[in-house]
This record gives sequence, C-alpha cells and structure tokens, in this order.
Amino acid sequence: MSKLGGKYVSVVVISLIISVVVFISLYAARFHVFNVVVSKEKTQEVIQRAVDKMQKYVDDHQLKIENARKLEKIMQEYRNMSMLLYDEDGENHADFISDKEETTYAETTYFLLAFYMPEPSFAKIEFQDGTLHLLVYSYIGTSFILFYVFISFCLSIFIFIFIILSFVRKKMRYVFLLKDELTYIEHGDYSHAIPYKGNDELTILAKQLNSLRKTLQDNVEKEKKAKKANHDLVTAMSHDLRTPLTSLLGYLDILNMNIYRNEDELMQYIKKSHQKAEQIKELSDRLFQHFLVYAQSEDVKLELYSSDFVNECVETACEELVIEGFEVNVQISDVPYQIWGEEVFLKRVIDNLVSNIKKYGKDSVEVFVSVLDKYVEVKMINKISCEEAKEESTKIGLRSVKMMMELLHGEFFHESRDDVFEATVLFLRENDN
Repeated sequence: MSKLGGKYVSVVVISLIISVVVFISLYAARFHVFNVVVSKEKTQEVIQRAVDKMQKYVDDHQLKIENARKLEKIMQEYRNMSMLLYDEDGENHADFISDKEETTYAETTYFLLAFYMPEPSFAKIEFQDGTLHLLVYSYIGTSFILFYVFISFCLSIFIFIFIILSFVRKKMRYVFLLKDELTYIEHGDYSHAIPYKGNDELTILAKQLNSLRKTLQDNVEKEKKAKKANHDLVTAMSHDLRTPLTSLLGYLDILNMNIYRNEDELMQYIKKSHQKAEQIKELSDRLFQHFLVYAQSEDVKLELYSSDFVNECVETACEELVIEGFEVNVQISDVPYQIWGEEVFLKRVIDNLVSNIKKYGKDSVEVFVSVLDKYVEVKMINKISCEEAKEESTKIGLRSVKMMMELLHGEFFHESRDDVFEATVLFLRENDN
C-alpha cells in the first residue's frame, strides 16, 4: 500500500473511532441531558396544569362520577401523558394512553430509551358525588431522547465526514499548490523552488518536479553559456581564418598573374601559400575538435586508469617534443595511483598541450607529474616564442582542454608571465582508503 493510501486508511480509522466515541459519550449522557433540559419541576408543572384544567371543568359543569368520561377530551390534549382516572376500588372511570407509551416500549426504539422509566404522579379530582384518583405517566422524555439520539448520531457522522474531508482538502490544497507551481515552469521561471510538505507520494512528486526544475534550469544555463561561447568562438575564428585566407588569396593572385621575377620567387610564393593553407587546415581541425568534444559531452563514461597509463602518455608526449627539437626536463612521481578518466579524452588533453607547445613554445620544456590528495597533477612549463605571427588569439586548443577536463571531473589552469607559459591539469584521483 502506498504511503498516501496508508495515511488515508489511518485517517478513516481514526475518524471512525472518534465518531464512535463521541456518539457513545453523548448516548450515555442522554438521560442526564434530559434531566437538565426538562427537569422534574417542569414536568410536574405540566401535570399540575392538566389536573387543574380537569378540576375546573368538573366544577364548571358540576359533573358527577358517572360523567367522568367527559374528561377524556381534556386528557387527549396532553399527547405526551398517559392518564387513568379510577376510584377506591380500582375501577376505571376514564383513561387516555399516549402514543409515546407505545413508542417507549416498542422493540425498534427500546434500546434507545432503555432505562427510561417515567415516574408516576398522583392527584385527586373532586366530583359532585365523590372523589376519583388520577394516575399520570409523563412521556415527554420519549420525544426528547429520540430527537437527542438522532442529533447525536448526525453529529458523529458529521465529525467522521469532517475529519476525512479535512484530510482530503489538505491534500487537494497541496495538489493545487503543485499545479500553481508548475505554471512557473510552464512560463519559463525555473528559479522558483517547489515547496515540500509531508512524507508521501505527493511529497515524492514535488521532489521529482523540483529535480526536473533544477535540471531544466541547469540545461537552460548551459545552453546560454554554450551559445555565447560558440558565438564568441565563431567570431574569433572568422577573424583568424580571414587573415591567412586573405594572404593565401593574395599569393594565389600573384601566381595567377605571374607577378614574380624568377623561379626562386615562384617557389617562395608557393611555399607561403602552402603554409597559409596548412594554417587554415589546422584552425579548421581545432574548431572541428572543439565541437566534437562538445557533441560527445553526454556520452562520456569514466573508468579507472593506472599510473602506468598516464605516465606512458606523458613520456610519449615528451618524446615528441624532443623530436621537435625541445630540451625536455621530466619529473614523474614514482607513487602508484589511479585516476578517473576516458581514454580518448585523456590522450587528447595531453596531445593538445603538446601541440600548443610545439606551435608557441621554444627552447626548453619542463614536465612534472605529482600525486596530490585528491588529484594527480600534470604540469607543463615552456618558454613562449617571440614570433607574433604564431599567437593563438582564439586559444581554441586550451578551450578544448578545459572542456574535456570538466567532462573528466578534473580541472585545468593556465597562465602566462613574462615569456613563460604554464599549463596545469588535475585528474581526479581514486582514493585508496
């Protein structure tokens, strides 16, 4: 059973118990309430008025005992009383049986009126030729108690329904609150948090909606940042591509119009054209790589890689730099470790850093691999070439490294000071403890 269903059953059971307890309490107090509302004194006053009215009728009409039956008309006026007019020998001279008397002792209502025993009242009626005794039973309590029990039963049912409806109303109020909160998301306001109430399926639904809201908010923010980054990148790349492309077109125009003096100059223009074409190709490749990393951001599955794999990648990169003519100083920690990563991205990070050094560095390079508490640090330090023609204004390679390190749950830093460039990547380390 669900939590909400369990709560509903509990509310029904509790409300039923409360209703039954209220009804039993009210039912048990029925005679006490009757005695408070309809006291014996009031009952006696009614009986005395009936006796006085019959005595007055006898006096006014100078009735004899043989005409006692005429008093039954007056008896019938008091529908809540049973009356018996009899003599000393017990002979009945007039009587009236109230309908309430039959109701009181009927099987259908006896359990409601149980222990209700009206006390008899006695009086005398003086006739012209003698005296008769009047026995009176008042059943005023019959109507009162039946009405009282009916009201008590209705009150108990009302309490039962009220408690259930209060619970349902509270839950429906929360449902409508969630509905109103969803209108914020519908209108694009993802910053409005959905409140949690209770601990049932509705609360779980609210948490899931809140999680959905945060996911949508994060996606919208990421999309905005990605659009801005891509716009800035495309704008910068268009400038960087235009410069070598303009030079290339200029060289091709010279070749096309045969504006050169000799064969050496022709070969020089062809060489420069080739260099500009290579530069355009490199920029295009880097741009493609950047968007390829961006497109694969959802498919990255991290795995554990040993220190041997990382050290091998770094050593291979250093060998490439040596081949390119750099003096490389390598210091690799001998402490074994494991890092979280993805093979293709790990190699691309190192390759991009090496490619950056090849293009913009000169002379010597220092490479350090250090084991920290939470990360494994790979740091590369190189001198910057003074040739301004090689300046990478877009820094697309470094942007790709930063993006890949974020996907690997690591970090990337770089800084330039004087003529030295320093790049640091921090790979997330698996804790051995």
